[in-house]
Amino acid sequence: MKIGLLGGSFNPIHKGHLAIAETAITKLALDQIWFVPTAYHPFKHKNELLDFEDRLKLLSKVIENYPCYKISLLDSNQENKNFTYDLVNKLQKTNSTDELYFIAGSDIINELHLWYKYDWLLENLNFVIIKRPDFKIHSDLDQAQFNKLQFLEMEPVPISSSEIRRRIKKNQPIKGLVPDIIISDTVKYYKQLNTII
Repeated sequence: MKIGLLGGSFNPIHKGHLAIAETAITKLALDQIWFVPTAYHPFKHKNELLDFEDRLKLLSKVIENYPCYKISLLDSNQENKNFTYDLVNKLQKTNSTDELYFIAGSDIINELHLWYKYDWLLENLNFVIIKRPDFKIHSDLDQAQFNKLQFLEMEPVPISSSEIRRRIKKNQPIKGLVPDIIISDTVKYYKQLNTII
């Protein structure tokens, strides 16, 4: 089975994430997309990161009508940061016959050489990079490593989780940014978070 792994904090899940999943599943002929929500995020300030369980509820609600979309809880440890290497290792042990595709934005190219055991990852994982037309590549990977990356062209979707959070904080509408099915829950959860702050 061909499985695409789409990780992130999904803070919150939005239509841009779904567009990436749809592009990958179509262009790569994947059998499934696994959303891998991150519980712990070292680069996000705690007071702007919605509780993991609430982010999981929103994600579950969005994908419940997509039989090819699943949720993996491999990165649900809220105390420690898991390296991508650790997650892939676990997946390969439990899904040894599956072909794994790690889906990421083009911004990771410039930092991939800093990842833990990145050379092992390039050998053992299909890296699929969603290519933004305006992105300038300054990679420290050697040519052989760079050639292992697979690029997918995609129309840019001008939506970000931070913009959604900002709009909620200012009582502005988020229709069109997140799926309709989670608009009210998304507003409710982030309003509660803003109250706690």
